Amino acid sequence: SFDASSDVDKRTKADALIFPQMKVELVKARFLFEYGNYAESLDVLNRYKPADDDLIEYYFRMARAEDMLGNEQSALSHYEKVIALAPKNKRYFGPYSAVYVADIKIRHSDFAAAKRYLEKARSLNDGEFSKEIDQRISLGLRSCK
Repeated sequence: SFDASSDVDKRTKADALIFPQMKVELVKARFLFEYGNYAESLDVLNRYKPADDDLIEYYFRMARAEDMLGNEQSALSHYEKVIALAPKNKRYFGPYSAVYVADIKIRHSDFAAAKRYLEKARSLNDGEFSKEIDQRISLGLRSCK
């Protein structure tokens, strides 16, 4: 049954509200990514020409696919574009991008940079999924000690 208080149900409801505005290519890339088809997701995105209002999600999905494929430099470049666009957007793309950059920095033992990105994530975290993002920030900060 539908429980409006669960995180999954909240996310489903939020997605249902914005779904009519989403571009088919971005939805396809998202689903391919979520089912582990990172290269196919990236192929869809590489053929897509985003409009200005799609850029933050486009760069986020590019970054995630590149990250999962091990292309860290390309992922970092795309995450930075998302972070730059994030102050104008209350969706989860900005704070999660900063968290994912911090994850990369932690993997490379660059804890000072990781902490900066986690603080950036905290400053951007005033929209969707803020509890989940706060948990990721806390975990990241514990990894930096």
